[in-house]
Amino acid sequence: MYNCPNCNQPTISVWQKFCTGPLSYTECRNCGFRISVPILKYAVSILPLLIGIILAGEVVHPIVLRFVALVLCLVVSVVILMKWVPLITK
Repeated sequence: MYNCPNCNQPTISVWQKFCTGPLSYTECRNCGFRISVPILKYAVSILPLLIGIILAGEVVHPIVLRFVALVLCLVVSVVILMKWVPLITK
């Protein structure tokens, strides 16, 4: 669980944070504030995924290595999103 940036209570689930983007929000179950993520840090968090898509499509040739590159970049993106991108009130 993640703490709400407004009431500081652990009311935001991992899935809620994962599904929240800079143009979407989730509501705190305790205080009702809208919670989002900053656009610049969110953009940085998806860069590894975009690099993985490019690698899987053009650079890496064996199909197994394409899949491995894509999965690895996806995992890196999710870890960055969960650990580095903060929740903010909207």
